[in-house]
Amino acid sequence: MIAKKSKNVLFCLLLALMSGCAADKSKPPREICDVEIPASAVTPLLPREGGKVTTERFKSIVAPNACSVYVEDKFYFSVLHDPERPNFSFPPNNYSRAQPSTFKGKLGLDSLDAMATANCSGGKPPVFAKIILSLDESEGLYSNSRDDLEKFMNAYMPALQKHYDCKG
Repeated sequence: MIAKKSKNVLFCLLLALMSGCAADKSKPPREICDVEIPASAVTPLLPREGGKVTTERFKSIVAPNACSVYVEDKFYFSVLHDPERPNFSFPPNNYSRAQPSTFKGKLGLDSLDAMATANCSGGKPPVFAKIILSLDESEGLYSNSRDDLEKFMNAYMPALQKHYDCKG
């Protein structure tokens, strides 16, 4: 009788442990660098295995606001933004141009990064953002990332415009 109860307890414990280790998708952050972002735009950039997602600010010469996103302390991507980027032009031959679907401005895509500017009305200079994906994931999670980058930027740029009170 005791052996049967022990087996039942062991089985229940094993089942509980296995359900806790299920391959849930990582929960995306609600905001990156103080800019709210829909989960649907961030989720494709996170690993399927799940894990604790954290963001961390860092100093950058590219833009005054810069944050990296980690899952279980492993770097996945960085986002940088700037409240104004007058006279911006893409580096030659690095980015394929895409037509932004949610904002007026410029959008350039590369295999592991994207950058965009969104126009502001009232004579204000355009706002700028850049996302850089982890090179370590170039053969894995990010092997076909242009669509995910485009989706992210089309979600992030209108939120960035709102953050900086930039009406397009």
